[in-house]
Amino acid sequence: MPFSVDFLPAEKLVCVTNAGILSLSDYQRGAEQAVALMDKQAVWRCLIDNRELNNQVSVSDIFKLPTFFTHIGLPRTVRAAILISDATPKREDHEFFETVCVNKGYGFRLFTNRDEAPAWLTS
Repeated sequence: MPFSVDFLPAEKLVCVTNAGILSLSDYQRGAEQAVALMDKQAVWRCLIDNRELNNQVSVSDIFKLPTFFTHIGLPRTVRAAILISDATPKREDHEFFETVCVNKGYGFRLFTNRDEAPAWLTS
């Protein structure tokens, strides 16, 4: 599986780790699992680790993801930190994803520092 979804009890957040090449359906399944786990744990903070991701999802599909999030019940009160590295391919796709999510009312933010992301999530 190109993604994993885990609860990090010490940080009180859900972590989605994406690696390799993900399809749109992979993103959607990961989002569904993350929403279910956040709901179960009653924490609406999520770290999305895309440092090892080689994004191949089209810009038009990226644009549609926030609508999918609404469909699966992701509340607009969620905070999600998207972690990428300086070497992450197609950085502009991650920046576009952040912008689209923010414009649709979701609290998503892009980070390149692993320590800053959870700090922002819990602030």
